[in-house]
Amino acid sequence: QVYFREHAACFATLLASGREQGIFAFRGDPTIKAQSVLAAIQGAMIAARAYQDPEHFRTIALQVSSDLYK
Repeated sequence: QVYFREHAACFATLLASGREQGIFAFRGDPTIKAQSVLAAIQGAMIAARAYQDPEHFRTIALQVSSDLYK
């Protein structure tokens, strides 16, 4: 739990800073956004293994990352 909390907190700080600098343009709380992105990426890894298709992970990861810039 400590690892995931610290990882999400660090990522939230990065997202907040990036939004302040105009790099990211997502809506909502950076902490929730960080948790959502990490959960989506983790889910993508599981799905890619289940489908035995690494491209499945790539497709989801690209979509999740592009959502940070809208």
